[in-house]
Order: sequence, then structure tokens, then C-alpha cells
Amino acid sequence: MKKALPLLQDALALCDLYAVVHHGSTNDGGHDMAYCHMGGGAWSCFNDSVVTPVLASQVVSPAAYVLFYKRQQLTGNGIGKTSMLL
Repeated sequence: MKKALPLLQDALALCDLYAVVHHGSTNDGGHDMAYCHMGGGAWSCFNDSVVTPVLASQVVSPAAYVLFYKRQQLTGNGIGKTSMLL
């Protein structure tokens, strides 16, 4: 059985954004695209069979409706290791 984390530690958890789903709508309907972090600060847009690099500033927008986060691992001093994805 895993030991439960203290409530305060859960409240202070740091997370990294690693993927976002965007909904684009047109007069004919909607279309979803996924934006994924590729490491080293690089992001890509997955639009059907086409993958293109994008700027981090394009990832989070009003069209974003599902955001995926990964909880950072805590170091011995309780501070999260971060990769600064955005």
C-alpha cells in the first residue's frame, strides 16, 4: 500500500503542461488539434496527418479545452524539479 501524502504537500504540488487539445470550429463543424511538448521547450501541432512546430505562445489559447499536466517529482527539500515547458 502506498503512503498517503500530506494534504498540504498535495496543495503545493507543481505541474508541467505537456499537451493541449484545441477545438477549431468552422461553418461545416468542428475539428480538434493536439499540441504536444516535444522536449527542450519545443512544441508541435498534430493536425490529422500533418505535424508542424509551433511557438509555446500558440499552445494555450481560448480554443484550448483539454490541458494535460504531469506532476513534478519533489526533491529532498520538497522543491519540484521543473523543465519550464512554457
